[in-house]
Amino acid sequence: MDLDYVRSEIEHMRVQVGRQRKEILQLQRAGIRTAAAELLLQRMLAKIEGLCDQRDRLKKEQGGPTKGRVLGGRSGDGRAAQMVRREGGQLALDRSACRTAAEGDA
Repeated sequence: MDLDYVRSEIEHMRVQVGRQRKEILQLQRAGIRTAAAELLLQRMLAKIEGLCDQRDRLKKEQGGPTKGRVLGGRSGDGRAAQMVRREGGQLALDRSACRTAAEGDA
């Protein structure tokens, strides 16, 4: 299977999962049993998980750019990478690395 096809199928299934969840909420509000809808949701989530595994295998087989490379990043200056670090899932400036870099340029 093609990597692009698997990715598009994952995206499509995620949209379907969102719709299914909304439908389950509507059924619950109406007081209708949701067991069958919840089983379908679990099967959909299992299919997405399988597709993600397949996508990861295909990505591994294809190879590609080395891990840690940034699009548009500088190849010769590693100081920029030292100045930015992750903090709670967001990027944050490492002030000590910035000062060290500034002192080195001066």
